[in-house]
Amino acid sequence: MTAEMKPLNSEVREIGSMKEGYDKVRGISYRSNAFAFNRETVVFIHGLGAACSIWSSFEPLLEQHFNILTYDLRGHGLSQKYDRYADYDLECFAADLHRVLELLDIKFCTLVSH
Repeated sequence: MTAEMKPLNSEVREIGSMKEGYDKVRGISYRSNAFAFNRETVVFIHGLGAACSIWSSFEPLLEQHFNILTYDLRGHGLSQKYDRYADYDLECFAADLHRVLELLDIKFCTLVSH
């Protein structure tokens, strides 16, 4: 994604070779490298109680070979914290992932999680 391809309802800023974004619609913070059409996309999902920064040591190792996306699950890291228990239902987590994939126009990817 380049600055010209900034998603609607999203803020994006560059930090080194990675870009940090924030989806204003669902309150999800994410990181990605500059996507290239000829590379596979790998999406890293952290475990409960962690944040996407858990994957930062992998970014320099993989960024030349893959499109990389990491994001903070709702209620974690820089993503929005919700007050209602129902806002942490698995369907909400799945909808957040779908939203970020849609924002970045990711049609196919490999998911890595723990």
